[in-house]
Amino acid sequence: MRTLNFLLFFGLFMSGCMSIDSKQQTNETKEIAIAGIDTINHQIIIDLPVLAAQGKLPPEDTIHFKRDPHFNNLEKDFIGFPLTDLLKTAFERFHIDTAQAIVLFECSDGYTPTAPLALMYGKNKPYVVSADAAAATGGKWVPGFEKFAPYYLVWGDYLPADHCYVYPYSLLKIKVLSIQKAFKNAYPSDNPDMVRGFSLFSQNCMKCHAINAVGGGMGPELNYPKNITEYWSDANIIAFAKNPPAFRINSKMPSVTDLNDEAFAEIVKYLKYISKHKVIE
Repeated sequence: MRTLNFLLFFGLFMSGCMSIDSKQQTNETKEIAIAGIDTINHQIIIDLPVLAAQGKLPPEDTIHFKRDPHFNNLEKDFIGFPLTDLLKTAFERFHIDTAQAIVLFECSDGYTPTAPLALMYGKNKPYVVSADAAAATGGKWVPGFEKFAPYYLVWGDYLPADHCYVYPYSLLKIKVLSIQKAFKNAYPSDNPDMVRGFSLFSQNCMKCHAINAVGGGMGPELNYPKNITEYWSDANIIAFAKNPPAFRINSKMPSVTDLNDEAFAEIVKYLKYISKHKVIE
């Protein structure tokens, strides 16, 4: 399962993350930043295919990666550019508060992982890649990996034991927004006792499942109009998460194997709490 260390996620924010100063917009920036980069309600939306079609993405180069989790942790060469080059263009065009911002990756299959903006500027650099250097002439991806198109996010130094880095493929859009906006209708702001359950749910479930339309679209919405706890027992919810194929043949959901029963119980408590807070905007 593609996972994110949510404790690190909040730790980076609470420690101040980092603030990126916007620079005064120049004529050159106006020329570069076009329709593919937009802002709506204090969030930056970067449409990668639109930028590519207009030739406005940063210059690409061959980049060597020590290991790649989707390619059996083998060394790989991809064609792409540093994500920070693209973010620099966006920040120069639009002035937003980046002190408590996250980056949301929107994929064509509904997978929607997030990561702290500060993580993009850490020692482990993220890259947006459009092709595998090992692909045949005229192609972009080796056979069996065509689903990675149009873009794939890769980190410079992958550490198998570190779950704070996400590797979304079939990437379409990159959004930068505040943590408050990102989780507005799912965060238990009126009940601190539910924060742990929300954090566990966000870390393990929200990339694929939504709560009040907040989260991924790969799996079903779990709260609106009916919360999963309204039609499934606690025991079945936990058993399904641990072993989906035992409930549904050809289930696309991977088994959740890195949570203990206490953590599952916290998630179910959060789901029951959020069932009383159904909001769609």
